[in-house]
Amino acid sequence: MWFIFSLTAALFWGVAQLLVKQSLSRVTPLVNNFIYDVIFFVIIGCLAINNGINFQLLPSIAPFTILIAFCYLSYYFILKKGLLSLTGTIMASYPIFTLILAFFLLTDKLSVLQLLAIIIVILGMILISLPRDKISLASLKKQSWFYWASLYAILAGLGDFTSKVAIDKSDLYTFLFALSLSFLFTSLIYIAVDKKNRMPLKFSFDQYKYSLFGNLLMVFGMLAFYTALSAGMVSLVTPISSTYAAITVLLSIKFLHEKINKLQSFAIILLVFGIILIGL
Repeated sequence: MWFIFSLTAALFWGVAQLLVKQSLSRVTPLVNNFIYDVIFFVIIGCLAINNGINFQLLPSIAPFTILIAFCYLSYYFILKKGLLSLTGTIMASYPIFTLILAFFLLTDKLSVLQLLAIIIVILGMILISLPRDKISLASLKKQSWFYWASLYAILAGLGDFTSKVAIDKSDLYTFLFALSLSFLFTSLIYIAVDKKNRMPLKFSFDQYKYSLFGNLLMVFGMLAFYTALSAGMVSLVTPISSTYAAITVLLSIKFLHEKINKLQSFAIILLVFGIILIGL
């Protein structure tokens, strides 16, 4: 079951990333995050209440969900530190950090085949995100976006790991309700601090449509992801769900008429092969 939900999350996120990518030319990362947080709170919060919440557990997992919210909401802010094709490459390595944390702190037991499959998937993720132009490691280290992107890879890996810990300490719907509140809390902090990215309170459907639909799909993807986490090991769920980047690339080719190079084609083959191995 966790495998199906992980793939579902990747599918939703793959489409969502394409839409949100379009929206960032119309709205700021701050506004986009706030739209996501409101949608998450309304849909996931209501779903959690309907399925039952253990309010006694909320105080114990609140620190975890606040940390998770800060980790995830940093994505679009860090993405703007450099070119998407460059920052995306470094940021795509986040499953490595999840795997390291899960191995040492959760003692996830993986078979040799599963470990090989995870390595193949992570390699495919990094290859598909590589920029078309060659760039040396020495020049990377001189640019600040490299460190920001590396920071996000660590934060995202930490976010997935912490999510698994929080779900195990409570239950899926109590965790989701706490997370919906935490997203709103951290979003309000960002709004208070980041005055530069605020926008006038004027609504235009044409301006916000990509952000609205993209974040709606993103929320459905998060629901599928956390459902997968509640049933499976984070060291397997995270690599599978992270393949959304390949879906975004394929959709970009289809609808944005972007061209794919040989390396990206090879990366997609690796991803498919790795997913099949994990699912065996």
